[in-house]
Amino acid sequence: MAKLTAKTVTNAKPGRHADGGGLYLLVKPTGARSWLLRVQVDGRRRDIGLGSVETSALALRSDIGGDIPLEEKSRLTL
Repeated sequence: MAKLTAKTVTNAKPGRHADGGGLYLLVKPTGARSWLLRVQVDGRRRDIGLGSVETSALALRSDIGGDIPLEEKSRLTL
């Protein structure tokens, strides 16, 4: 299902890049990268922001790597 790799996310040009299943990588002209989930509610498309790529990567690492220190958890804004 997922099409984007870590390398393609890092090197992506500005724009919206589909990953499958309604998940998109949004790259702004400034270089900021964030995830969007496109859903349909009452027949209308909605984009739900899931946060920056960096924040998401930290959360994923904590899920894979086990517990992270409490001060790190307090900095997460998901």
